[in-house]
Amino acid sequence: MTEDRKEHPGFTHVVRLLMQSQPGLSEEDARRQLLARTKTPDYPDPMPPLWEMFPHIDRWPSMGWRMGPGEDYFDAYAPWFRGLSKEERQAYIERRPEPGSFEGLYDFLAKPR
Repeated sequence: MTEDRKEHPGFTHVVRLLMQSQPGLSEEDARRQLLARTKTPDYPDPMPPLWEMFPHIDRWPSMGWRMGPGEDYFDAYAPWFRGLSKEERQAYIERRPEPGSFEGLYDFLAKPR
């Protein structure tokens, strides 16, 4: 995400709210804090499958994919996976087959939304 977003009126409003809630916080520091909170991580391409990125979340579906960092990754992974061409998707699946506890994930992701 670019820093262009800090000029958006909504961004400026939230910066002011941060400054009000944290007396002594400079506008520059408030902007930095907000950007740090809203920056989308730069994931590698190709994105690793869920079980490689979060091995401690041992199955799908699971609450781990609906909250916290697992949800954030899933929300980035799903559109990335859907954006692959049919050939790219098949090659990816062949290189990274689903383990048993994730069976059906690729089919679920491939369904049109």
